[in-house]
Amino acid sequence: MATCVGLKPSFVLPPIPHPHPYEHIAIIATDEGLVMRPYLTGLSHSLSYIRIPWGKHPNVQELQHDGNDSSIDWKSSVVIYGIVGIMELFNGTEI
Repeated sequence: MATCVGLKPSFVLPPIPHPHPYEHIAIIATDEGLVMRPYLTGLSHSLSYIRIPWGKHPNVQELQHDGNDSSIDWKSSVVIYGIVGIMELFNGTEI
């Protein structure tokens, strides 16, 4: 009889139509909150992005990209590897 020792996963990704929603995400911290969009090689801009406002109970907002909007400099974004990492960030007790 074999026993598997290890941690049980705390988050499970639901089946959704996007092929890889968890791989590469460009993220920027702004005064209004965290702003993020999918990061794909060769993608110059995305038609939409999301913002998670700062606060104890964040509300995810989808925003449309305006071609003239220069308030977000995506060249200064950080690429993260996974939505699970974002979920763990907001699950922390320090927030």
